[in-house]
Amino acid sequence: MSTLDKHSTDSLHSTHAPSGLRARLTDAAAREATARALFVLAAALSSVTIGVALCDATVPEVNILYVNPGFARITGYEPQEVIGVPLRFLAGKGTPPDQGEKLERALVQRRAANLLLRSQRKDGKPFWNDMHVNPILEASGEIAHVVAFITDA
Repeated sequence: MSTLDKHSTDSLHSTHAPSGLRARLTDAAAREATARALFVLAAALSSVTIGVALCDATVPEVNILYVNPGFARITGYEPQEVIGVPLRFLAGKGTPPDQGEKLERALVQRRAANLLLRSQRKDGKPFWNDMHVNPILEASGEIAHVVAFITDA
């Protein structure tokens, strides 16, 4: 940055600049930082090899809102096939019966749970799904969303 540019920037942030201009500059910088953070977060979710499913916990079914490419690679299901579907579809035949109860208890207590599910890929092949489920709480303490991380155990 040149001396002139630095001086111009400093003068905009000085106490001599109109307060409305300072507020707009601060708001714009905050929006830019938020946009950048969201971009990095989206890139990170797209690049990890584990499956990630973000779900709506405000509905009784805990429906899937988003899945990353890792989820599609592990399960064989593309995002458009599972968006709106309850997360429990991953608990297939052979899932130990206590695993669903374990998840329900954890969510009631607003804590994370580690589950072992017998899931089925889209092609019908079974796999052991080591699923870590974490609640995402609102400021009020209510569970708004659930994020599930899946791996082929």
